[in-house]
Amino acid sequence: MTQERFAELAMAYGADIGRWPEGEREAARRLAGAEAAPGTASVALEAESVLDHLLWRATAASPSLALSDRVIALAPPARAAPGWLARWLTGVGVATGLAGACAAGVAMGVVFAPHALINVVTPIHAPPQGEEAAAGDAFGVDGAGVGDVG
Repeated sequence: MTQERFAELAMAYGADIGRWPEGEREAARRLAGAEAAPGTASVALEAESVLDHLLWRATAASPSLALSDRVIALAPPARAAPGWLARWLTGVGVATGLAGACAAGVAMGVVFAPHALINVVTPIHAPPQGEEAAAGDAFGVDGAGVGDVG
């Protein structure tokens, strides 16, 4: 650690090396302990300790009662909580929105479901019924008679 870096840290963090950044503390303690000549790290710490002492002794001034009253008077008024009617209307609005969404879902189902169900419910080739069922054994896969020549 250089003397310049030590002075920068002392001005930024004060005379207590324990409040300095953790990575800088050990090097700062070595430099402060090894230096004993005037104009070195110990002088910087002494100067900063005077400032630290003055800052700790300083007290914050309390605002006057007149200033407090003026600030409170300038504050916007508190809004009242919504009444029962506003809460009820909000609930009605939410319920109406949900009912509308459900109705839209049902309408979409009514419009699009029959087209989808026609392909599922109605087979493409109806199976033979009655007398045709007995003769159905003679039909091949494509519906043409076995003895038919095409």
